[in-house]
Amino acid sequence: MKEFPMKKPVSVYVLHNVLSGLLGLADEQVQYLMTIDNHDPVMLRTLIRSYVIPFFVEYDEDSQARMKDSLEYFLARNDNTLERVLLSCQVPIEPPSGREFFLLIWNELFQAEFAADLINLDDYQEFDGTALANGLRKIGFSG
Repeated sequence: MKEFPMKKPVSVYVLHNVLSGLLGLADEQVQYLMTIDNHDPVMLRTLIRSYVIPFFVEYDEDSQARMKDSLEYFLARNDNTLERVLLSCQVPIEPPSGREFFLLIWNELFQAEFAADLINLDDYQEFDGTALANGLRKIGFSG
């Protein structure tokens, strides 16, 4: 994996990988997702357990840490970035907000509430482009 400075490297493109289980779905899956109540946290948590977590755990430990750092950073920044990520990925659901959806993802992936007050944004370095996301590796992938 490419070497980065001592600050935690983060990228908005890494968040696309977090959502990878919701991308490129079969028509039947998309139709099903369009029928669920996007404002019901219980339904959204079920969706995350079914579509996000199985893909997240396919990544190696270092890649999971990079995804966690990126998610942590953009949640703490609390701007419209997470809305833009959902729109650009064309996820087939419309949760109340990108931030709320990513908070649910955080809670389900790490079994903990997100604590923005513990995050120092100066500990992170944001990278433009896809290099960081392209460096993520799935377990058993050698390409």
